[in-house]
Amino acid sequence: MNLIKIIPLIVILFFAIARAEDQIPKKNKANYSIENLARQVVIGTVTKVQGHPTVLSYKQKEAVRVVAGQPVLSDSSFYCPDNSFISIKLNNKLSYLKIGQLTSAFLFKDKNTYTVRLHSGFIKTLFKSDDSATQLNIMTNNSLTKIQEAKSLFIYNSLFKKTSLVNYKGKVEFSANQSKNASITLNKLEYSYLDDKMKTPSEPQLLTPKQLSQFLEASEIDPEKLD
Repeated sequence: MNLIKIIPLIVILFFAIARAEDQIPKKNKANYSIENLARQVVIGTVTKVQGHPTVLSYKQKEAVRVVAGQPVLSDSSFYCPDNSFISIKLNNKLSYLKIGQLTSAFLFKDKNTYTVRLHSGFIKTLFKSDDSATQLNIMTNNSLTKIQEAKSLFIYNSLFKKTSLVNYKGKVEFSANQSKNASITLNKLEYSYLDDKMKTPSEPQLLTPKQLSQFLEASEIDPEKLD
């Protein structure tokens, strides 16, 4: 095929692409642009790293190693293999996430709310509401927890589909995410759990320091690595 025949084909293809783009509703184009801008927002910073955790953001095709000091974008998926941990400082004042070993979690921010989807493993959170964001939501396959001023530990066992929650201080609202039943409130050093056979979380149980230590040991969590 000579050059004279190729040029008309290129012109036709160009106008076909332009026409196809024009067929996309302007409303959808606007939503697409807003969504991309939201994904590019820096919502925190990695402060500490141990082992070989990885992150996959919307921009990346492959997971990359997490390093201390790197920015955290909205719409980021983190994975910590065995003996790996990540500490993240959120943009909110005095607000942190500790992602533990053998943990898979997805983090994003929508307007004034951070959300963590915990797929497996455990995370420890410290959150304080301010002008940057007023709430932190922790979601598992079967639960939703709303936090405004609290320090909490979340464990999700994907094999048994069980969510366990220890609230160290402050108050949190804990509920089944597929249920219309009212949430329960956990206060300082209270524990609750939820599995797929339950419509509501268990009644909060006050933990003694010894019980808390036994719970962490049974969950194979080193308390020294939670801080």
